[in-house]
Amino acid sequence: TAGMIGAEVIGAMNPGAILINNARGNIVDLGAVRRAVESGHLAGGAFDVYPVEPRARGESFESELRGLANVILTPHIGGSTIEAQESIARDVATKLTKFVNVGSTTGAVNVPQVELPVQEDPDQSERPHRVLHFHRNVPGVLGKINSAMAGQGVNVRSQYLQTDAEVGYVVLDVDPSASDAALESLEQIDETIRTRVLW
Repeated sequence: TAGMIGAEVIGAMNPGAILINNARGNIVDLGAVRRAVESGHLAGGAFDVYPVEPRARGESFESELRGLANVILTPHIGGSTIEAQESIARDVATKLTKFVNVGSTTGAVNVPQVELPVQEDPDQSERPHRVLHFHRNVPGVLGKINSAMAGQGVNVRSQYLQTDAEVGYVVLDVDPSASDAALESLEQIDETIRTRVLW
């Protein structure tokens, strides 16, 4: 697609047209745009993507379209501002903390999304243990998980399941005395990708 919109395509546009590119920077030949604006064939343009973009805050923005009348240039660096970087860092830290502390995967892009409650028990004596289980998403796995728990006599207090096309994610809250047996049983299931006791 590089240079797909060049002098020939721009020349075929109606005189006085305005060209907008917010797709990919290398699709449009910027030299051809400059010539068309200077000649008056194009009335102007608007661009927020470029063949070469600033890689970081403070890096200079250069474009052959700079200085042209009726051309709006908005460098595509929204994610590189100090505020955006701080917000991204907070968001990532919050999501990682929720996964590590609770097992929640909300906002994840490569595993099913599960939002989980925190199990509250002031003295921790009756707080269930949380077991996380990632597995290949094929028919029958949930049945195997439940059979494995029943076979070990594990009391499942709560269970959460979410899947995507490839992966299933089951979270089990089990009696504290049963977490080792639950973990051992889950590890024996052929479709298991990873399992662990969170707490």
